[in-house]
Parts: sequence; C-alpha cells; structure tokens
Amino acid sequence: MKKHFGIFLGGLLAGVLLTYALAFNTKERQEPPVLASEPTTNTQIGNIDDNANTAKDNQPPVQNKDLLTKYDELLKEYGRINSYLLPEDLPLKIVSKKAGSRNEIVVYTTLSPREKDLERKMYVLRLVNQVVRDNRDVERISIWENETFAQRYVKGDYDNSKTITGWEGFDHRAAFVVKDQNGINVNYALGRDDFVNISFGMRIPEF
Repeated sequence: MKKHFGIFLGGLLAGVLLTYALAFNTKERQEPPVLASEPTTNTQIGNIDDNANTAKDNQPPVQNKDLLTKYDELLKEYGRINSYLLPEDLPLKIVSKKAGSRNEIVVYTTLSPREKDLERKMYVLRLVNQVVRDNRDVERISIWENETFAQRYVKGDYDNSKTITGWEGFDHRAAFVVKDQNGINVNYALGRDDFVNISFGMRIPEF
C-alpha cells in the first residue's frame, strides 16, 4: 500500500506544482500591455532626455523578478513536500497506545503552519499510513501538535463541556482517524470542531 500511496501523492503533488509553474511561465512570456497616452506636443518632445529613457529601458521588468522569485519558492516547496514521499519514516512520538477505554493511539508530531495546507494534509496521510503499518490492530488514531495537551487528553484531564465548541486543547489536535472493516477514515482538523475527510477511500493495508 505504501508504494501505491506514495505514487498517488506524488502524482497529486506533481500536478499541482506543474499547474503553478505553467501559469507563471505563461505570464512571464507575455508582453506588458501598451497603455494609451495623451497626445504630445512638439515642445514636450523636444524636452525628452533620450539617455534617461535608454537607461530605463535596460532595467529588468519588476514583474519578471516577482515571477522568478515565486517560481523559486515553488521549487523549494516542491523539494520539501517531495521529502515526505521518501521511504524513510516520519518523526513522531507515541504518547499512548491505549487512550481511555478505546484502542486508540495518541501521536505527537510537528507539522507545518496551517497556511501550508497541502503540506499538512500530505504529512498527516503519511503519518497515518506509518502508524497503521506498525500497529495492525489499532482502531483509532489522534494526531496532536502539542504534547502537553495530548497527555492531558490521554489522562482524561479536561472538561469538554467547558465551552460550546468543547475543550480548548482540541485546537491542537491535527487529525483523528477511525479504522474499521470498511477502511480508514482520516478526519483532518480545520478547527476545534470542524473536520474534513482526506482519506480518499484508504484501504486497510495487506501485510
């Protein structure tokens, strides 16, 4: 499964980055629009400094510089995300393999900032794949970005009725996973009580 999963993510990533690259490359090749100007009198023409105009024309367009900078940023991002698809395991810490009365593994790890949405989702999917591979009987997985809150969750040291949206510690839960006979459901956290399924029908790996 890991091989096919990596191929799927690699294809998804390549498609997204190729789209960005083609868009920026197309913009870079376009000629800047010619703006209409008001008629110029003979007196004004006589006052134009040709040397100053020549120097100005030789300067590289600011728009092209911005496009190149953005293109470099995309290449760096590609290299960083591509590292998630390598066969090496991702760093994580198992906080507990038995949270409460459920067969739940609680994991602590470091994720990219929330602005890096694609990176975070790919990292979570790789992490889930890794944990399921090493713990075949697991039924639930929760992934946390704060070890202190993860430990409190394991101990049950929180009041989920304290606020309307629940315990503030859940702000640091990046995802929770449910595995059953139908497959693996990865619920990625958009907020404290707001999730989106990103598993795309992940099946239980065959060992």
